[in-house]
Amino acid sequence: MAFHYQEALNTNGYYLKNVLDKDREVVAFTFYVKNMNQTATINRINYKIVFEELNNHIEEHLRIMVVVDDVRDVYEFQPFRIDDVSSLRFRSNSVAVDSNIFELKAGDVSKVTVFIWIDGYLEEYLTSKIGKYTEEELLGGSLKLNMILSVTGE
Repeated sequence: MAFHYQEALNTNGYYLKNVLDKDREVVAFTFYVKNMNQTATINRINYKIVFEELNNHIEEHLRIMVVVDDVRDVYEFQPFRIDDVSSLRFRSNSVAVDSNIFELKAGDVSKVTVFIWIDGYLEEYLTSKIGKYTEEELLGGSLKLNMILSVTGE
């Protein structure tokens, strides 16, 4: 993941090559948010990543990292399940990420990079003490996410 992290952050938003990290597939994308106003500051831009569809308990193995202007936050279903990895809990059963970009001045740009990956390996999960589902209950898991940005009048 460390390789992908630096490579994706160093791109202008187009990141496709070398997406395999020890058999873990990583989805990464970058976009920019620009305040097109010439005088006013946007006090708060809210961004959410919401679950549109989930099945086979995939959300319990999902990790999402959001990097806004070089400040990163990792979100997951159950935080702190791995030693030395600081993460935040998904906001709710329907919202993974709910956060903000503050004080975007006139003409300023914020760079947002999002990484999404499934953490762990099925075999390790099934043979560990934390496994609470059978192989049949996990295979074929899928999800659909939606990212929403909004500016509120404050």
